[in-house]
Amino acid sequence: MRRLARLPLLHQWNNPVTCAPRAEPTLWCRLDESAKLNSAPRTEDARRERPTAVNRPLKITVLLGVVAVGTWLAWTAARNNDAELVVGESVAFDLEALAEATFAKFVASAPAVAGCIGQVQLEADPELEDTARYDQQTRVVLVRVPATAANLEAALVHEFAHHLEIACRSHAELRPEFILAQRLPPDTEWFADVAWENRPSEQFAEATVEAVLGRRSRNKLLLRLTPEATDLVESWLGSNPEPSMD
Repeated sequence: MRRLARLPLLHQWNNPVTCAPRAEPTLWCRLDESAKLNSAPRTEDARRERPTAVNRPLKITVLLGVVAVGTWLAWTAARNNDAELVVGESVAFDLEALAEATFAKFVASAPAVAGCIGQVQLEADPELEDTARYDQQTRVVLVRVPATAANLEAALVHEFAHHLEIACRSHAELRPEFILAQRLPPDTEWFADVAWENRPSEQFAEATVEAVLGRRSRNKLLLRLTPEATDLVESWLGSNPEPSMD
């Protein structure tokens, strides 16, 4: 994982999402489950002065724990692939720690496709209409803040799954099998222009969330998955390693 130097504004990337200019990054995150990300200057003085719903020792312990787990998982995953999360300047420090740990968990849970993940970039935007979004052209994951740590973790894995759709050649072979496992008509289009919850692409992303995290805290009632579909995705992520795209 590496952090970028200051980037151009989001609206200069040919990205469908725009973001108003800011003199300084203003996204700040707490890692406790109940608190949400808040807006505050990303200076050390401001971060020290800002009140928090969690006592300081607990917050530091949680943050260090996430960083330690993420570092260990990243080291384990990096032995066999070149998957990399590039963090933009719009991402606050504690959100960066959560994203790093989540990405490492994602890579470690997907040894069969780790070689084709490559580079993914992360940016945060409080004005994003959706919870999160993946731009296939720029390979950028955008997440909306404020949000809880649990929702952010699930949203990140969901968008990382969309990255697999374009990064891994073997995904084209998985699609018809997944459609059948979801008990959809065989001629269903992967990116069908239907309600979000009925689109195979979104169902696959949610199946990946369940395979990686072992749970789905978001969209569980709206978007239904069959056990066969979840098992298929878990098998695809973990079996028959795909060679690197290099």
